[in-house]
Amino acid sequence: MSETLHDGILDSLAEGIWSRLRDVLLAQVRWERFVSDPENARSEAMTEPAASREDTERATGELVLRALGVGVDPVNHAILAHLAGKDAVGIATLAPLAGLPRIALSERLSDLVQAGLASYAAETRQARATVAGEALVALVDQTRARLARIVGERWAETVS
Repeated sequence: MSETLHDGILDSLAEGIWSRLRDVLLAQVRWERFVSDPENARSEAMTEPAASREDTERATGELVLRALGVGVDPVNHAILAHLAGKDAVGIATLAPLAGLPRIALSERLSDLVQAGLASYAAETRQARATVAGEALVALVDQTRARLARIVGERWAETVS
């Protein structure tokens, strides 16, 4: 398979997941600084995201698999597809499009936000796909289109 086939999509997905990881790590650093030295909360910096390179690889692997697992769930993917390419979508608009009651949609959006695939502004009650969410939608759409092409090309010879 070509190394550049989905490089743009994969780069966007990785950058989006990195953005979520960075936010989580920075929140952890702020909390640890506050708890350990509230008077001098900026005294020490975390120099590594994990204890070892192996821990970093394991953690990034978990984040990638979590994002993919959450994002390819059929209901979550449909929500992301509705959000993709739009500035922001209100919950009242998104709920009927997704075929979910608002509370169920809120839970789904929470999963997408935690995986770094969507963002949600509580004050405006609007959601949007992140760069990673947009990339995942593109990856699924392109894979689906390629599979449909392969089926169209090969089905007749398969059954003959």
